[in-house]
Formats: sequence, structure tokens, C-alpha cells
Amino acid sequence: MKKIAQKSKMWLGAIWGLALGVMLTGTGMSIFTRQYGWMNMAYPALGLALGCTVILFIRGSISRGGSPKKLTQEHVEANRLVGIAYQGKGLFDLAFEKFRQCPFDDKMKLLLYDLAGDYEKEEMLDKALEVYRYIQKYDDQYEGIALKISLLESGLTSQDLQDSGNDYSSDTLILDGKPDMSTVGRYEITEELGMGAMGLVYKGQDPKINRIVAVKTVRLDDEEDSSSEEVRQRFYREAEAAGGLSHPNIVTIYDVGEEDDVSYIAMEYLEGESLVKYAKKPNLLPLRKIIQYMIMVCDALDYAHKNDVIHRDIKPANIMLLKDGTIKVTDFGIARMTTSSRTQTGVILGTPNYMSPEQVEGKKVDGRSDIFSLGILFYQLLTGELPFKGASIAAIMHNISKTPHVPPRQHNPKIPKACIAIIDKALEKDVNKRYQRASAFGKHLAMISRRIDELMAQKRKQGQASNAKAGSRVPQAASPMVSP
Repeated sequence: MKKIAQKSKMWLGAIWGLALGVMLTGTGMSIFTRQYGWMNMAYPALGLALGCTVILFIRGSISRGGSPKKLTQEHVEANRLVGIAYQGKGLFDLAFEKFRQCPFDDKMKLLLYDLAGDYEKEEMLDKALEVYRYIQKYDDQYEGIALKISLLESGLTSQDLQDSGNDYSSDTLILDGKPDMSTVGRYEITEELGMGAMGLVYKGQDPKINRIVAVKTVRLDDEEDSSSEEVRQRFYREAEAAGGLSHPNIVTIYDVGEEDDVSYIAMEYLEGESLVKYAKKPNLLPLRKIIQYMIMVCDALDYAHKNDVIHRDIKPANIMLLKDGTIKVTDFGIARMTTSSRTQTGVILGTPNYMSPEQVEGKKVDGRSDIFSLGILFYQLLTGELPFKGASIAAIMHNISKTPHVPPRQHNPKIPKACIAIIDKALEKDVNKRYQRASAFGKHLAMISRRIDELMAQKRKQGQASNAKAGSRVPQAASPMVSP
């Protein structure tokens, strides 16, 4: 259709050009062949000028084609990816130019906000202010944008606040000056445990049954891009989905409620530590332990996926190692039921370094998204490094979506080939080439685990045989002399 339209314009232009030529020729002949023709030039000249004006107006309207055409989705995606590439190379102005050519949606908010942060880091405060104002023009409630602009206008940056120990963007403000809460719902608070993905986490006690619990809080009416009621409904829907899971490797949710605009989830209190420490050098775990823990995570996720629950934020911080060696997957706080009719595309949830390509691109996700994140976790536990890095969130997201992961043996040459094959399959960009179920991931890990056990058993037998052989060569001590 596009080619036909172009050809039509070409033919129309040719026709008008021919008409113009005929008019000029006829007018010239009429002027110079008539007697006293020069005295009658005014009327033909006026007609010629009027005709040219009409022709130029019509041609201009045709060339403009009325209103500008709306960008296709392919053009939008191309501009977004080019902008991300420019930003990754430090060409922030070019990146901003490309981002402004894209529709302002949730993905662009994140990218633009990150771009403004890059400008701040480079102390290009005027440029950062320009980007923040651009965001504010479309969404004046996004990420405390008004405060950001006010601080920059006063000469203060986010880094200045962090250096001074006052990060005003911190989630610790969600309790409105009530960090030392004595109770949440019916639960008596005994101590603050730290910051979770949704808000502050407390250690509490249920006085009715004398049970120790962990209480996670979140202020729902401060959530962005949604009305309080929509966010509240999503919060309870997610809590209900996670609360319906009963698995030895998934944290148990006991209760959910709301008090003084602070919603909370009461869950199983875990004594242990996350895998964050063991995902960094020099604290890497032995291969046998890593595989053992990964198998438990696979079992937990496979169970959750069968119950239509996606975690969406698999990372070391959400995997707890208990004192008895049990693994617990925690924080299904941003999980959604895959069958929910309210599940939306174009909303990015999760931690950038552990996102799947589908999450990065804002597509609807399923359990295979968790499998990609699980591949990143396995990679990090084996190497102490992340497979996808970047100088900014935008660069990381671009690498996840478009760039192959760094071969794990570049970080740890001792990784078995079988583990590399598992990583490669889990980190496939094409969701259909990836593991389709977490159970398949776990079965391959179990095969490696059995092979390791076999090799260890053979080594022990060889050691025992060597010791026995060595013992047989040692001469026996002479019997002591007995006195008569």
C-alpha cells in the first residue's frame, strides 16, 4: 500500500508539472504573437501567478500528507534500543533525543529516570533537570519527581544526600515517622529486622498462639501509577496467591491485614541468612552444595508455577539458607497469578540484574521468566559474577535483551561442562528454547549431583584400598619376651 501511495504521488506531480508547462507555453505564445501583446501582459501574468500558487499549495498538502503518521511499534522499539545503546556509551544527549521519540509509558519512565541519574553522576545538572521536568510533564507523581526537581534547582543532587547520610528517596519513610512501631495488627513487634522489597520488616509475636513471625509492611497509598484501591487489591491478590502455597522450600504466609494505611503480611520467621554472601568471591560454596541448594529452589518454583504463581524476582537476597541446611524461597511480594485477568503487560517488576528478556521488554511473563532468573542465580553462585552487566540500568537491560552472557569459565575455569550447558539453556533469549519447566532444570542438576556422588564414592574406595595396601606392607612388631 505504501508503494502504491508513493507512485500515485509521483504521477500526480507529473500531471501538475505538465499542466504548468502547457500554461506557461500558451501564455507566452499569446503574449508575443498578438499585436500590442506586451500591453496585455498584466492579466496573463496574474493568472499565471494565481495558478502557480494553487499548484504549490496542492503539492505541499500532498507532500505533507495531512497530519504526521503515527510511529509503528517497530519504530518505537528501534528508537528505544538505540537510545539505550547511546546511553550505554555515554552519549546521553542522543539517548534523550531517541527516548523522546517514544510514547511515554512505564518502560520509558524507568529509562528516562535512569538517564537523569546518569546526568547527575556526570554533574550535568541542567541536563538532569531537563529530563526530570520532561518526566514531570507527563507524570508529576513519579518517584518523588517534584522533590528531585526542587533539590536540583537548589543545587543539591541525590549523591549529595547519600553522602550526607540522608537519602530522602529511601523506603524507610513509608511509616511516616513511626519506625518504632509497638504493634502491627495483632502482632507485637519485638525488633526491626531490616528493609525488604516492599517496606520495613519486623520480628514480631502472635500473642494468641505465642508464635514468632516476620511482619513485612508496605504503605499502599504511596504507590505510583495506580490509585490506592487498585494497588490495595493487587497487594491482597498477591498475598492470597503466595499464601496458598504450601511447600517445604517456600516461606509460609500466615496472615495479611491493614492498620493505619499500613498493610502487612505476617509470615514464617526464618533463622538463617540469604545467599547474598555466597554469591560473591571469596565466599563461593563448593559445587556439591550449590547444586543441592539449586535443586531445592527448582522444586519450590516448579510447585509455585504449577499453582499459577510466578515469583518475578528470583535473586540471592530472596533465597534463605536456614541453619539446618534447608533452602526457603521468600518474598513472593511481587508475584502475580498468571490466570488473573488483571495481569498487564508493559509493567516492569523485579530487580534489573536478574530480569528476563520478557520483563525487560515489558511483555507478559510466565514461569519461564523465573527460569531465566534462576540461570542468573546459578551463574552467580558458581562464579561470583553476574552474566549481564552495564554502567547503567538501561545498559544492563539492553545486554539482557540483546547480548549473549559472558562465558562462565572466564570467571571460573573449573566449572564442569555440564553446568555450563545448563546455564546456556536457562539463559536462552528465546523463551521457547529455554527450560520450559523448573523441574527439567532440577532434573539436570540432580544428574550432575549423582555423578559427583559417584566420583566421590570411587575416590573414597580408592583411598581405602591404598591405605589397606600400604598397611599390608608394614612389618609386624616382634612379640615381647616373656619371663619364665
